[in-house]
Amino acid sequence: MNTPLSEEKKFALEVLDIFDELARPEIKNRVFAKIWDYVKSYTFRIILKKPDHEIIEKLLIVHKKLNTRFQNVNDSIEINKAESMGSVKIPPVGELFRIKNLTRVNKEQAKQLMEELSFD
Repeated sequence: MNTPLSEEKKFALEVLDIFDELARPEIKNRVFAKIWDYVKSYTFRIILKKPDHEIIEKLLIVHKKLNTRFQNVNDSIEINKAESMGSVKIPPVGELFRIKNLTRVNKEQAKQLMEELSFD
């Protein structure tokens, strides 16, 4: 009888799958693909064995490291959404313009992304 996975383990496995999606398309060599599959499978088993409190600790580190990047993406989405609704355009210079260009989406895509990223 299998016990259901905790939310922490499910999330950690989702993160692993995302990294797999990033790497797998670039792996053309069959030997390296087999190595990658082994490492992914091994990592999957490690995650399943780890206590939830250890996973939470590691996920908090991931959150801390990626939070700024994701905040910039959220800001970019909001800037693009606001500009598509008629707000003042960001001039093509500086840090704010760089952040704005992290996501270049039309009005409908921006609205959909904001809904998906909403934590309310």
